[in-house]
Amino acid sequence: TTVSINGFKVLLALASTEEQRIKGLSGLEKLNENEGMLFLFDQPSKQGFWMNEMKFPIDIIWLDSNSRVIHTEKNLEPCKIFMACPVYTPQVDSLYVIELRSGFTNDHSIKNGTIINLNLTQPN
Repeated sequence: TTVSINGFKVLLALASTEEQRIKGLSGLEKLNENEGMLFLFDQPSKQGFWMNEMKFPIDIIWLDSNSRVIHTEKNLEPCKIFMACPVYTPQVDSLYVIELRSGFTNDHSIKNGTIINLNLTQPN
């Protein structure tokens, strides 16, 4: 899906199944500025993410059910050692999570409270 983040168009791969969410961006060699991944969850919760098997740094953005940014983590480096891989978790529940190339949140002025219109159609 393509979304506009503060006026910048980004093509997001969707991760809506458990298998897709576990794999995430791991295994990719790089990510362009206009690419990312959108993680869709069934209900709001404190979604934890880690950098296991990642090959490049990323920014992670957590959004609530109103597509409002509630937490960001910037310039997260890949884990070198599996057992020492930190998990990044927001303090409040999120429904969506977006992973983008490192530096995106700063370059595009993303902060808590920013609304990102995901243009998602909810099933009836």
